[in-house]
Amino acid sequence: MNQHPYHAIPRYSRWKQGVGEGLDRRELLAGLNFRGLTRSDRVFSAGSCFASHVGAYLERSGITYVRTERRPIPLAGFTDGLGYETFSARFGNIYTSRQFLQLLLRSTGQWAPIEDRWRTPVGLVDPFRPGLKYVPASDDEFDAVTKSHLSATRAAIEAATVVIFTLGLTEAWHANDGAVFPVCPGTVAGDFDPSRHHFTNLTVGEVASDLRQARSEISRVNPTARFVVTVSPVPLIATATGKHAAVASLESKSVLRAAVVEAQRQDHDIEYFPSYELLMGWQTPPGCWERDMRTVTKFGLDYVMSTLLPDESSSAAQGGASETDVAALSMLVTQIECEEAQYEKFA
Repeated sequence: MNQHPYHAIPRYSRWKQGVGEGLDRRELLAGLNFRGLTRSDRVFSAGSCFASHVGAYLERSGITYVRTERRPIPLAGFTDGLGYETFSARFGNIYTSRQFLQLLLRSTGQWAPIEDRWRTPVGLVDPFRPGLKYVPASDDEFDAVTKSHLSATRAAIEAATVVIFTLGLTEAWHANDGAVFPVCPGTVAGDFDPSRHHFTNLTVGEVASDLRQARSEISRVNPTARFVVTVSPVPLIATATGKHAAVASLESKSVLRAAVVEAQRQDHDIEYFPSYELLMGWQTPPGCWERDMRTVTKFGLDYVMSTLLPDESSSAAQGGASETDVAALSMLVTQIECEEAQYEKFA
């Protein structure tokens, strides 16, 4: 008599052995098509607030974090609101798959948004980087800054061996031409105009299509670069759906996670790292979240990043900063550099 397939599954595929009797976090990587990182990798990253921690951990571990948009010397004394140190280029937080895809298309000259600047009394605000504290004073300056930024973004992808993108949200606000903003106009900057600014909640199919197209664009610019997708465990700070924030958050994260699976079914080169599963679920150890239940603790960050990094790099990355330092950084990113967090001030 033939044995049924469940006789041959590994121990971690059974809840009792894989979770109930103790979780080996690295076993969560099984079957996910994630090839890991090596000390020789050069990593580009983009995404939501949670993704802003990746660069610091990689650099402390000895892995090269690609940075192509450095702050000018005259700005060396400023401490926040600039966006130079957070990601590989100065694009700020990218919460949705559509915003990331459009950034790739802009950086290669294939697409340009119609509503590309907001005129304010203090200068010209970039709708796609509304959190930047210092803004150009003229159109010529704005054009030069934007051209330099998009060139730096492309250069960062060209230099990387691994491109990591962290999905944060499905809820998005877009212009009439489909250009997706990081946050609703009129919140962080600009003025909301219902005839030009529209709400959308991306579907599984739309996110999956965005990821496949993003993979294609990355490969066109850098044929050897790997594309790794993660899902941020951080919940929505506010929802425009009219639902409870907890319900909307679970729906959004479920769509994102399902979309990754759908994208992988059609493009086996898309890799997935389970940051969401590490911090959201029955298997998550206590102590990973601050009391606001939205900010990841230093312990939680270490738990995720030590799983992402090679074994020999994990301890070095965790030991590079004190718990107070990393907790302060996490709160700083949430309160200052995370544009979505500004929705809270309208409560």
